[in-house]
Amino acid sequence: MNPVPAFRSPVKAREVFLQRCSVWMSSCLSADWKCWLATCEGRIVGQVWLHVIEKLPNPGTKPERHGYITNLYAKPEI
Repeated sequence: MNPVPAFRSPVKAREVFLQRCSVWMSSCLSADWKCWLATCEGRIVGQVWLHVIEKLPNPGTKPERHGYITNLYAKPEI
């Protein structure tokens, strides 16, 4: 079995991806999606995204939610 390369070549030009990603981020950063950045000396050194997912109704009195953590990254040298 061949190992999967850690990084693949992008299939879209950087500018095309940044435009698509910017539109998605600006529409999704709301009650359902959150993003945090880690900084060190004014530079971004990490980030994490959280998608809040509402659970199915239950017999309790409080609505319940799950948090799906995705795209967690921190620079290894920090």
